[in-house]
Amino acid sequence: MIRRLLLLSLVTVGLAPGTFVRTPVLQGIDVPITLSVVKESGAEPPPGWTLEGVWEFKGRGLLFGGYSALLALEDEKMQAFSDRGGRFSFIQPDRDQGSAPLATRILADQPVPNGFEMVLFDIESAARDPKTGQYWLGFESTHAFVRYTPDGKSKGWRVINEEVDWSSNSGAEAMVRLADGRFLIIPERIGHGDVTSALLYPGDPIDGAAPIEVPYTAPPGDFSVTDAAQLPDGRIALLLRRVVWGLPPFEARIALSDWSDLDTKTEGPSLAPEIALDLSAVAPPENYEGLAIRESREGTLDLWVISDDNRGVTQRTLMVKLGFDPELSLKTAPPPESEGESQTDKKARD
Repeated sequence: MIRRLLLLSLVTVGLAPGTFVRTPVLQGIDVPITLSVVKESGAEPPPGWTLEGVWEFKGRGLLFGGYSALLALEDEKMQAFSDRGGRFSFIQPDRDQGSAPLATRILADQPVPNGFEMVLFDIESAARDPKTGQYWLGFESTHAFVRYTPDGKSKGWRVINEEVDWSSNSGAEAMVRLADGRFLIIPERIGHGDVTSALLYPGDPIDGAAPIEVPYTAPPGDFSVTDAAQLPDGRIALLLRRVVWGLPPFEARIALSDWSDLDTKTEGPSLAPEIALDLSAVAPPENYEGLAIRESREGTLDLWVISDDNRGVTQRTLMVKLGFDPELSLKTAPPPESEGESQTDKKARD
């Protein structure tokens, strides 16, 4: 209760116009960001999946790294958003980077509504309308959504601190704008403790409508959801992570969940993801937190995943490209794991 009151007081103070101003740090193309191919490889992916490549971005400054959300834009461009309020715009690393790569990799301070500069900075989720170019960001600590124009100007916001029972160090970990215009919000640590449901808004959450709860059944293994996206066939792909012994101390999975439009007056939709790919087995283990999907030139799907380096010396900002063929078995999974057993544990046992 004390923590919530303190947080609300910070929001109130932050709303006083001109009281605080977030100082931009290392904006624009003056920040050197290098891109290199990572040659590490792992196990062969299961049928329907391919590992298309792994790349590492290196940069400096407070605005580089810490990426928790990822968007796929037009013209093979992408944007990543960090838990320090940064926005990183770049061309997807498997394409021609051009003769002036610095101009294709731009860091900027993500704007927030006036008065929120001191309380909206930890970006954890993102969604986008491909028809209009508008996008939405979800923030942690102050549980809020902000809508943006295609050029990054804030165009509406909503604080839901009093509408949810999420701790201050958690929040909207994943945000999916569904094909029909509804918004699916998945909170951090869903499936653990008292957090058992996602939120489904009937439209833009900024418009003020109340959501319905979407029950969540966690797959075995103590995984947390770090991001999600919708496949063209309607299913929800979820990026999962858990902490294990090792360096870096993380394992990641890709899971798939059916999504049906049931009558919400009788029985609403639910999420029951099944593990489809052991990401840590085919790509270098990292703290993967951002997921974006785009249709490939070959008619299959490209799943892009980005990692959060936590500003740690043993962690990296990696981009992983996965190929996925929906026509093959979408529920092909690695051998079942006993709950709590990690890849590191299994390797040691073997």
